[in-house]
Amino acid sequence: MPWLLAQTVPEGGQPAGPAEGGEKAPPATTTQTGEAGQPGTPAPPPQSMCNDPYLPFLLLGVWAIFYLLVFRPQRKQEKEKQARLADLKKGDVVRTRGGVVAPVVRVKDDNVILGLEGDARVEMVVAKAYVDEVYGKDGEAKKAPSK
Repeated sequence: MPWLLAQTVPEGGQPAGPAEGGEKAPPATTTQTGEAGQPGTPAPPPQSMCNDPYLPFLLLGVWAIFYLLVFRPQRKQEKEKQARLADLKKGDVVRTRGGVVAPVVRVKDDNVILGLEGDARVEMVVAKAYVDEVYGKDGEAKKAPSK
């Protein structure tokens, strides 16, 4: 591999160790080998991904897949929910975010008045934004009205 470091070894084939007579041998030197295997030639720099000419197309493709799988279905569900809430009328059964299931008594601009059964008739005012599911009088989930 051209980027590995090669250790220079003296001609005797043995790495340099302490010399006899108490003198220290010079430390072994390391050099990089280039592509041609010549000692001392620098290794090429690693390739940057920013220089890839296909990167914009790759990013565009990822964005398109993300849009088709996440944003578009979410927008469609939101439109259907807004249509169901606009078509809300007296007698429909709704489920709120808090889990309350009750029939609609009256519908105002941004509020829905739900009738709760019990000892006495109790009404509860809920913002339309907090209505999660809309059921018909028969208990079946309502579909968005067709245009």
